[in-house]
Amino acid sequence: MITSFWAGLTARVSEHAIGLLLSPACGFWAVGVCAWLLTDRTAATVWWDRAAQLTPVGQLAVLVVVLLLIAASGVLAEQLARGALLVLQGYWPRTLSPLRKRLVARQWRRKETWDEQWAALYTQIAEAAQDEEDGATAVDPSLLDQLLVYEQRLTQIPGHRSQVMPTRLGNVLRAGGTRVHDKYGLDAVRCWPPLWLLLPEETRTEVAGAKTELDLIALWWTWTVLLAVWTALTPWALLLAAVGSLLARTALIASAVRYADLVGAVFDIHRDLLYQALGRPRPAAPQDEIIAGRELTAALLRGPALAPPPPTDGGHPARPS
Repeated sequence: MITSFWAGLTARVSEHAIGLLLSPACGFWAVGVCAWLLTDRTAATVWWDRAAQLTPVGQLAVLVVVLLLIAASGVLAEQLARGALLVLQGYWPRTLSPLRKRLVARQWRRKETWDEQWAALYTQIAEAAQDEEDGATAVDPSLLDQLLVYEQRLTQIPGHRSQVMPTRLGNVLRAGGTRVHDKYGLDAVRCWPPLWLLLPEETRTEVAGAKTELDLIALWWTWTVLLAVWTALTPWALLLAAVGSLLARTALIASAVRYADLVGAVFDIHRDLLYQALGRPRPAAPQDEIIAGRELTAALLRGPALAPPPPTDGGHPARPS
């Protein structure tokens, strides 16, 4: 019976070990072990010999302890990754307010520059199109490409200065919500939970997949930053952490763009579900939709009986009085 117990335990450990060995937590500890081997090969040899002298039960116990350490560090890193994602977006403590204000001002100046460059290109293209109608040279395709580049940049930063974040990642995610408010008068933060409950299963799966991808890349970024702790053993760990964090940040922004675009597309296609679920009339004319969207947001925030149209400053409804 004891033999079958250990056989079953070994099988279960092996099943969980495969998943843990493929996790970023295992990669983190593997880098630490490699750094240790580079600094003290003699000690590593001694520990390896001691492990080889253990009984099978002792070796299994050591393996279980190692797997538990990897699993525990993975859980801790997931908690850190949630906070790291907020920090990367620019949600910082008040002590960093001076730095935050300077970075926000810098982001806003960059947006104003893009606005000016877009306007200049648009004017140039419009004039070239007019000349083309008159029989002159056709519009240069490179100008259209540049115009699209600036348009994409402008969609990744809020249109209101009060909503601008100090980091690019924060602006990408914040801009998705401000675009929804500017187009439909809906507050994306307030309207998203009820809209999520009304979405078709296929749409929810697609959005949930994009959010999971975003969280996973944030987790990888956290692990790459944590690699810097092995700098105490080898300076190469700091270089590895720097390169890894930069690559992870690039992937994180790309994933954030996809997620923000999906959220915006959900409001573009399925916002009618909110009006239907709350029994509110859908605006007949497009120019009336912003007012109707503000009223719907206020109804969600305060209740239908206390839902005057909130003001438009900053893209959020007024606080209840």
